[in-house]
Amino acid sequence: MILLPIAFAFLGLYLLILGDGPAKLVGAILMLVAAGFIFLFWVAIYVELPPVEAYLPAMEVRYV
Repeated sequence: MILLPIAFAFLGLYLLILGDGPAKLVGAILMLVAAGFIFLFWVAIYVELPPVEAYLPAMEVRYV
């Protein structure tokens, strides 16, 4: 699933460089789709994660 946007980007770049008129349009669309997937992965990884404090155990202080 993670490799899908990379494959779309490479295929879109290939079509954008070596394709004729309609293939260049398809290449540009594939690159836009890849950019959308990469943005959604960024949102899923960095924005939706809880803060670091949620992972750290609570520190217990005992007074003797």
